[in-house]
Amino acid sequence: MVPTDNQRSIPRVVLVVVALIIIARIAVELIPKRQQQEHEGQSLVRWVPLADAKPRAALAHKMILYEFSAAWCGPCRLMEREVFADEHLASRINMEFVPVHIVDRQAEDGANPPDVEGVQRLYSVRAFPTLIVADANGSLIGRVEGYGGPSAFEHFIDAPRTSH
Repeated sequence: MVPTDNQRSIPRVVLVVVALIIIARIAVELIPKRQQQEHEGQSLVRWVPLADAKPRAALAHKMILYEFSAAWCGPCRLMEREVFADEHLASRINMEFVPVHIVDRQAEDGANPPDVEGVQRLYSVRAFPTLIVADANGSLIGRVEGYGGPSAFEHFIDAPRTSH
């Protein structure tokens, strides 16, 4: 008995359907991860290198906003999405402060660069996220540890002269 064309085409159709299901499954897994990665990288804050912060703050007559975070810190990622990617809050940060983003690499690399280590020691940073407001000379003006949401962040930057 010789197979007909109909019998041969069934396996091809099954293979195509299985291939489409596999492709759809891969796409469903990858798209949310890619969107999350893209969103997390969309900080609207114009971060300044640590070494440039004090001179820029002195020149612009602004306070410095240090944001200490770590790659493994969940609340830090949440603050990135809810604060630093928010147009209103990022605009306020950029207008009112010289913003400096400092990432702790202790867990990943076993040590931090000397400049990061020095500024963490200066402000006794032991938790992430930690926000520090300082004047152009580096004198502490305000401090908050942890992340309490966008409104708590805005309250903190509204009253940087009071310690938290």
